[in-house]
Amino acid sequence: MRYYDITLETIGPVHIGSGKEISKKECLYVPQEKKIYIMDKKKMFSRILALGKQENFTRYLMDSRQNNLMNFVRDNNISPDEYKKWSAYVLDDVGVVNVGKSRSKGGGADNVHAFMKDAYGCPYIPGSSLKGALRTVIQSCLVNYRMDNFRGERSAIETETFSRRNRYLSEQEKSIAQKLFYTLERPDAKPYNAVNDCFSGIRVSDSEPLSVSDLMLCRKTDLLPDENENSISVKRECLKPGTKVKFSMEIDESLFDIDSKKLISYIDDNYIMYHNAYLLMFPKEAEHAPQKGEHLLYLGGGSGYATKTTVYPMYTEDEINRAVKTVQKIMVDTTSTKRDGDLHKHRFDFERYEVSPHTLKIAKIGGRVYEMGLCRVDISEKR
Repeated sequence: MRYYDITLETIGPVHIGSGKEISKKECLYVPQEKKIYIMDKKKMFSRILALGKQENFTRYLMDSRQNNLMNFVRDNNISPDEYKKWSAYVLDDVGVVNVGKSRSKGGGADNVHAFMKDAYGCPYIPGSSLKGALRTVIQSCLVNYRMDNFRGERSAIETETFSRRNRYLSEQEKSIAQKLFYTLERPDAKPYNAVNDCFSGIRVSDSEPLSVSDLMLCRKTDLLPDENENSISVKRECLKPGTKVKFSMEIDESLFDIDSKKLISYIDDNYIMYHNAYLLMFPKEAEHAPQKGEHLLYLGGGSGYATKTTVYPMYTEDEINRAVKTVQKIMVDTTSTKRDGDLHKHRFDFERYEVSPHTLKIAKIGGRVYEMGLCRVDISEKR
């Protein structure tokens, strides 16, 4: 057994979703301060009761117009000194809240996707999130190194007929995982049983707790190859660029023959593949220039299809057009609906942009462009 410390430093914002949303009736935007106050519901309800405003608050909650919390505060003459006491924490607004539209005044027309937090309200990254990112990196590299072993799966991906989203390409993904990782030959287990997955030899702890001061609010923004941008009203709590996150990892080499040196080489090779197949097609302003000795990894929600899948690595650089058309087919199949059809116009990805999907996931902070989910990683063995 070997033991390691892992340190991630966020280069772009990182979102690890908790599955919860903070409604516009639970947060309050103060435009003069450019801050968003996230309310502690117990504090808020307790103070509303103390102020004798419970009936007004009940009517506000039941109002079908779905007004923001600032409407209630103003209508009831509640002072800033009072409502600020209700907050659990405060986020800086970096141009995320659109105050130009009346529905967005007072916190935004849409809910905020919350970051993962522990029982004490501290943000953290589950070890499963980092382990999943490492598995994708390793799978991408091994598929690329042993490309000839996966010609059948590649052909099946290219010709798969879409029926149901939850089954689409599942057999191909399962076959790839079995070939690469189901190597343990445990007694009384069939060869293709998941208990034979050698990745059980890698265990990653949850991160050390972070502070809510490490969080910021980011708007979902897509950058196109022609430098146009699409920004929609999805807002997420994200770790700020420059945040350091620490984990512990242990590797049982009797189950999975890998060490930190080999893992770092996979991380580096995966980034090169991603850069050459995908990132190069987008404006340079969005691209982080890797420094010597810097190892780059994508983590979390909203970082984009190409960072979380292993389709592009199944093709050589000479086959890039075929790779793009394969991903284009997948995007059309999985994002089209009966009502709207190919709403995102992925059917034109290759023809117009020569890349698929045709959007790079970014965040804009202080006029700068950051790639969502981009982190530098350091792995050191414990002595």
